Amino acid sequence: MSDTCGKRFLFLCLLLGGILVIGPAVNTAQAAADAFLQQGIDHYHRGDQQQALSLLRGFVIRNANSPELPTAYLYLARIFQQ
Repeated sequence: MSDTCGKRFLFLCLLLGGILVIGPAVNTAQAAADAFLQQGIDHYHRGDQQQALSLLRGFVIRNANSPELPTAYLYLARIFQQ
């Protein structure tokens, strides 16, 4: 009986440890993607359309499932409109 409890405890520890290790990595990746998007927006506002275009296209390609995708498309449209 104690062997079963020990296995369950070990499984729970490994499961929680994996969740804690994976969780921050996802947040870090999202933060890096958001920073990349912000760089593109900053270049747009400074008038550096070519660099903004490059950064925003890169963001769209690498982050197809990002909730920030509409923002990237908005700035791309503004660049193409000019």
